Amino acid sequence: MGGKMGKRISKAGTKKKIIIVGARLDGHSGVVLETLQEIGGFQIIGFIDHDPELQNKYVNGLPVIGSTDDLGSLDLSTKHVHIAVTDNVSRGRIYKTLKDLGMNVVTLVHPSATVSKQAIIAEGSFIGPRAVINNGVVIGEVTIINTGAIIDHNNKFGYAVYVGQGTRTGGRVRIDDFSFIGMGATVLPDIHIGSGALIGPGATVTKSVSAKTTVMGYSAQKHNERNIYRDVEPDVGLNERIYVAQPTLPEYPLLDESFKDIAQSLMLSNFAKYASKLETETQRVLRVNRALTFPNGTSALMLAIKALGLEGEVILPSFTFSATGHAVAWNGLFPVFADIDPLTFNIDPKDVERKITDKTSAILGVHVFGNPADIDSLETIAERHDLKLIFDSAHALGSQYKGKPVGSFGDVECFSLSGTKVITSAEGGIATSDDERLMDKMRLGRNYGAGPDYDCQYIGLNGKMSEFHAAIALESLVLLEKFVEHRNNLAKLYKERLREIRGVDFQQIQGDCVSTFKDFAIIVDKKKFGMTREELKGELEKENIFTKKYFYPPLHRMKAYQDVRHRAEGLSHTDFVANNVLCLPIFSHMTFDTVEKICFAVYRIWKRRQ
Repeated sequence: MGGKMGKRISKAGTKKKIIIVGARLDGHSGVVLETLQEIGGFQIIGFIDHDPELQNKYVNGLPVIGSTDDLGSLDLSTKHVHIAVTDNVSRGRIYKTLKDLGMNVVTLVHPSATVSKQAIIAEGSFIGPRAVINNGVVIGEVTIINTGAIIDHNNKFGYAVYVGQGTRTGGRVRIDDFSFIGMGATVLPDIHIGSGALIGPGATVTKSVSAKTTVMGYSAQKHNERNIYRDVEPDVGLNERIYVAQPTLPEYPLLDESFKDIAQSLMLSNFAKYASKLETETQRVLRVNRALTFPNGTSALMLAIKALGLEGEVILPSFTFSATGHAVAWNGLFPVFADIDPLTFNIDPKDVERKITDKTSAILGVHVFGNPADIDSLETIAERHDLKLIFDSAHALGSQYKGKPVGSFGDVECFSLSGTKVITSAEGGIATSDDERLMDKMRLGRNYGAGPDYDCQYIGLNGKMSEFHAAIALESLVLLEKFVEHRNNLAKLYKERLREIRGVDFQQIQGDCVSTFKDFAIIVDKKKFGMTREELKGELEKENIFTKKYFYPPLHRMKAYQDVRHRAEGLSHTDFVANNVLCLPIFSHMTFDTVEKICFAVYRIWKRRQ
């Protein structure tokens, strides 16, 4: 990730053994070999190549260990490889094979390249000498950006793309999986090049190019407006499973230094250096007075409720993840479920006010899928009735409400950093508030309620985030804005494609709000779509696309709540959304081409029922 990757590798004290896949030194392998030598930190122990004439030979004094056809049976003395193969399909196939074998496919950035710290470069990619990668660029796995290429801001490149020497792209260009951009080509701003397209050397691309189209030495021709599903059939073969969510993690070299520091310090938790720094950085990013780290978002929410000293009833939505209600029940409080707005999926302030009684002590709002709730209305209601206001912001790290980061609203907000979230620490949570007294009490409570004299002031819990988890979150937090922007662009493309299909509706985001799109949810109208949500889910699974019925069942219909005293009346919108919602795959390193494939799969499934 980013320009600092090359610097960190070059400082490595112990050289890591590495193998180059591809042994033609008069081709891309020669550039890779020179780059590894310039970077330092690696010991090249040999090559792997499919050419029979190279087997059992030496290239540049290094052995050719075996053939790419025999990867599964080779006895390798290292887990580190780099694929120096320019054919996109072969490179993509080899990458998947190596990952199945547990290999680390190393990303290489030539020291002379200029790479923005805000760029995202996925595993196995190559950035060549004097290449320029500007801010906001997202580059997919095993993509090659060759010598002297200039990639302008906010470009999005898919999986196994090749960009030739001296290529120039304008801003906001999208180049999808397996596309080949020849030497010296120019791609003007806002162009979309579909999967498997071939742009010849020296071509100037002035119009978007469809999948599997060839443009040779002339401008791409203007395309007529058309229904993309009717007139274009992109390559939709999905050879590997696409899950509803995947963690986007920092490259290990970025964590190596901090992990070593933690191991040498012998301070593995106990609110030490990295957890404290994560709190400081969170305060800065969210513009909030205080932040506290936790081992998960659930414990943060449980302790927030405890520290507020609540009694009686708490009003919350039933359309939420189980942790929201569990935190209320664990504190011995009485859950009162309010209905949701059927458009935003968030708790309905009008129903909240209808359900307030003299026993109500708090409102617990949820920013569902990262979509900010109606905070102004909830704050007004809480103030009018002298109630505490808590936000379960598990999905909302990076969301904005009327230009302000979610994090400092209500009395306290609680975030999750689990593996499905926009920013992950593998497992973790954060609580934020401008209320210093509340934060002091929560700080005490996350250490069992004990102060420095070991005398517990109240019944707390173990709320320590480990230093390793904090280090992971810290390395990712700098990319929060870019991750959220990318997810919003993915959601925009989903909507552009799927709105052409009858019977599909979307969660509405208010115009003055920004959602993280932790999940991308659709509502499936059985009558218009021609099948139920369950049937669509099953058909997508046959195509290796895995979805989730978030949130089904809603809390008031879960078995667990049959044994918990609660009130659940007038939840018709909750039941409708829960019975028809389906969350499609979305994650921060997802390519636009993957969205296109998913949308086309939905279209074909729908078309068969028409």
